[in-house]
Amino acid sequence: ERLPGLPHAAAEIATVGAPQRSRKLMRSQRSLGLRGRSCIKCCLEPWKPLSRMSLEESTPTNIGLKAIRSAAALGVRQILVQGLNALTGIVLARLLSPSDFGLFGIVTFVLTFLVAFGDVGLGASLIREAQEPSEEDYRTVFTAQQSLVLIVVVVAWFAAPELARAYHLPAHQAILFRLVALSLLFTSFQVVPSVRLERHLEFQKLAAVEVAQAVVYNGVTICTALAGLGPLSFALGLLSRSAAGALLINWVSPWRIGWQWDTHRIRRHLAFGIPYQGIAFT
Repeated sequence: ERLPGLPHAAAEIATVGAPQRSRKLMRSQRSLGLRGRSCIKCCLEPWKPLSRMSLEESTPTNIGLKAIRSAAALGVRQILVQGLNALTGIVLARLLSPSDFGLFGIVTFVLTFLVAFGDVGLGASLIREAQEPSEEDYRTVFTAQQSLVLIVVVVAWFAAPELARAYHLPAHQAILFRLVALSLLFTSFQVVPSVRLERHLEFQKLAAVEVAQAVVYNGVTICTALAGLGPLSFALGLLSRSAAGALLINWVSPWRIGWQWDTHRIRRHLAFGIPYQGIAFT
């Protein structure tokens, strides 16, 4: 488009003499040049952070440094999480009976089973994309996964009495399976922020969130066990861990939740996700 002020500047130059015209022309060129650079700067300003980020991340040196820091962060996370879990196990061994620990094993198995069916590899499909997934991809995967997770949660909620009966548990223990199902719902809100962090090798933030989750889980489990809640303490600890993880991961990796249904995109991601999740499940 024509820059503002150009007709006025041309008219002004045409009405003066040759010596003055030269000086006027130079001033006008400088003025228009400043305006042009200002316009270009304004147009490119929103893209500057993204361009700088992509250039920095694409250098081999930067990727290598990120990989080293990520590996160190994951190692520290493993030590801290396993240490907290071991310490909590020692404390709970003095507070709970062997049968209560057996219920913990059942609850953990049910949670693992539900997570396998609620994920179907959609997060892994986003991670393996060669290019940065679009906002439409993120929202489509989020919508599909939330739909699937809601189905799994509803089925598990109503099937909880039957699960308790299958494991020869009292009827009131069905609440354990319902709390585990609710924890799966909170976990599903962690998928997209976690994928975005993993794609950019921000494993330090992921490790910090997982350590915080371990602190919440072990703290809640011990406190509720001290309160005499027995095996319910494990389910409450899992629910608290999932809720805390959903809040923290969306704080360190903000993502504006959006809903979108795109059958073509869903099929493309499921084509990779289902075989991938099947291998992990087996």
